[in-house]
Amino acid sequence: MDDSWAYPTSRGRAHVTDGKLHVEYSLPSMFRGGLREKWTRAEWKHRALFLLSMYGIASLFVRLVPAVQALLGPEQPSMLQWLSLAAVGVLGLVVAWQLSRSKTLPLDSIEDLQRDSTTLRITHVEDGEQATYELTFPTETDVNDAVEALRLKGVSANRDVNAVRDESASGYESVRTRVSETNE
Repeated sequence: MDDSWAYPTSRGRAHVTDGKLHVEYSLPSMFRGGLREKWTRAEWKHRALFLLSMYGIASLFVRLVPAVQALLGPEQPSMLQWLSLAAVGVLGLVVAWQLSRSKTLPLDSIEDLQRDSTTLRITHVEDGEQATYELTFPTETDVNDAVEALRLKGVSANRDVNAVRDESASGYESVRTRVSETNE
C-alpha cells in the first residue's frame, strides 16, 4: 500500500508521506498559479497594471535578443542593453529564490490547521518557536482533500476546519474513495 498523498498547490505540489509534509514549487505551476491568482483576485485597476507589467516583461525579452547578440559579437552593448541583461539576471535570481523555497514539515510538529477558502494556514513548531506556513490551493476541493489527508495522518484541525468539513462532507469523498480503493 502506498502511504503518500499528493495535492496540487497554486505554485507546485504538496506531498504527505513518511510522516512529513513536503511542499515543492515548480516553475510552470508558479507562473500559472501566480498569474491566475493575481488575475482572479484583483480589481480592474490592478488587472490593468498587471497587463501593463506583462507587456513590460515581454518588451524586456524583445530587447534582450539584440543585447545578447551585441555581447557575443564584435560590437559593444549599449547602456540600455546592459540594463536589459541586468534586469533578466535579477528576474532569474528571483525565480530561483522562489523555486528554492520548498519546505518540509514533520507532521508531529504541526499544531493546528486553519482553512480560509483556498488557503490553508499551518501552525507548527520550528526551531523551538511557533511559526505559520501558508499554502494556497487552486480550488476549495484541493484544500478539503489536503485537510482530510492531514487529519487522516493524525494532525489535529482547528474547529473552523472541522465545521467546514461537517457542512460539506461530500467534499472529502475523493479522499475517502482513494483510502478505500487503496485498502482493497
